[in-house]
Amino acid sequence: MKKLTQSLLALSFFIGMAFNASASQVGTEKNPGFDIINRTENAIRIYMVNATGGPLGNEFDASVDPARTVLGKTILDNDYSQRIAIDKPTVLFIWAKKSPGVIGAVPPSRAAASGAGTESYFEGWQVVGPEEPSFIYHFKPGKSIYVALDKEGLRPQSNDKGVTEAGYPDANIVSKNDIIRYKKKGAFLKRKGQSFILD
Repeated sequence: MKKLTQSLLALSFFIGMAFNASASQVGTEKNPGFDIINRTENAIRIYMVNATGGPLGNEFDASVDPARTVLGKTILDNDYSQRIAIDKPTVLFIWAKKSPGVIGAVPPSRAAASGAGTESYFEGWQVVGPEEPSFIYHFKPGKSIYVALDKEGLRPQSNDKGVTEAGYPDANIVSKNDIIRYKKKGAFLKRKGQSFILD
């Protein structure tokens, strides 16, 4: 009986994983779901958490060099793209330089269950790293996150002839209103010199 119970539990776990995987809108190579262009003057470091609290939870850490310009005209964009589940919550942490050392983020236990698509989703996140992020963003789920960062912050990539600046389909991309910025400056609570809690 014990073996049967264990087998049934294992089977239900794998069925649940398969259901979540098939139900989730995971990006493809031609339409990955996430892309950020760095239009600032410096290299940036990003840490992104997508689909917290489930078997499809993903975390990505990357550095993105600035665009190359000649006489104020962009001749080469530098971007970072990643396949994500666009129907799941996504939080993006940005350091305005190549932040040294280990960085990361830990969602509060309720992050996957409530507040997605609102400012309250930021509450209780723990950011790990030597410095506070320069920007923190959350996005309303359900749209591809194709964005560009300039000195003012994050904006949707502009589009032309059906594609974004990075060349991805623009049919279902975030708008300005879908980009939620963490605005509580100075609201970090320092812990052990390497960790910050959002309130």
